[in-house]
Amino acid sequence: ELLREDLGRSGIPVAFTEIGRESRRVLEVTDTASARTMRLREPGPYVTTEELGRFAADYRRLLADATAVVLCGTLPAGLPPEIYGSLATWAAEAGVPVILSAGGSALRYAASRHPDLVVPDAEEDHVLNSPDDGLAGGEALLRLGAAAVAIPSGRHVGVVTKAGRWNASGAPDSAAPESLGALVAGLVPGLLLGWSWPDLLRHAVAVAAAATSWGDVNLAVYERLVDGVTVETAG
Repeated sequence: ELLREDLGRSGIPVAFTEIGRESRRVLEVTDTASARTMRLREPGPYVTTEELGRFAADYRRLLADATAVVLCGTLPAGLPPEIYGSLATWAAEAGVPVILSAGGSALRYAASRHPDLVVPDAEEDHVLNSPDDGLAGGEALLRLGAAAVAIPSGRHVGVVTKAGRWNASGAPDSAAPESLGALVAGLVPGLLLGWSWPDLLRHAVAVAAAATSWGDVNLAVYERLVDGVTVETAG
């Protein structure tokens, strides 16, 4: 109910599938002297087969009016790793673009279902933890079936597609993004609107740099940083 109320105050419509257990909490602790932050994550709730079936029915119904599907995060306990793959397939069958951000086996199952964009979660996929290694890993995900792969690494984001490669770097005075979700959110609009990759990356990198760890974007900071983002074609 807290999530529903918070999203409602922001004017975001919701359509939750209720489960029997409580959503997990994430506690963020910041050292005011060093500004270092640590997150303490509770385990996610267990999802039963019956609850998964209800969610699948709700999801397929909502696809009729969806502009895009964004599949993000660690799967809850009880869900098979191929579930993101099934969700991606149903979206593709409905003609809805899919953006995927996950790691591990869930990432690999879903990448084979031809998502429009994949953003690997480096916390779960330690192979993709630098721009150079990431671009090679991105090529592997392209071979699995992804149309495009964006690999974040600090202030940098590399993109691999069948048409080319690009590397984007945040403004020199910008900090490394605290929220992978903010980067994903920054990539979605330009992808749907057909922006060029350089324009899309400038926007997304600035959005991510201007966001807090909880995803709140400071628009004044975004406006200051966006012109400082550099994008180069990678070899």
